[in-house]
Amino acid sequence: MFGFGADSIIDVISVVGIAMMVIRIRLNPESLISRFEISALRITGFAFYSLSVGLLAGIILNVVSHHKPEREER
Repeated sequence: MFGFGADSIIDVISVVGIAMMVIRIRLNPESLISRFEISALRITGFAFYSLSVGLLAGIILNVVSHHKPEREER
């Protein structure tokens, strides 16, 4: 569940950066990319890499510790 929550936060950051880019292009198509857009895209990229590393670490820990999913009894 942590992965889904983190992914949602990353998506929001990404959308803000893209929205700023679309607004900038509509207002002035010849303008250069802003520092805000560059920062938003860097943060998004770093966050996705961090999320991937965290999920991979969780997978490795579960495999090494022989963790089995809990079954729901009916």
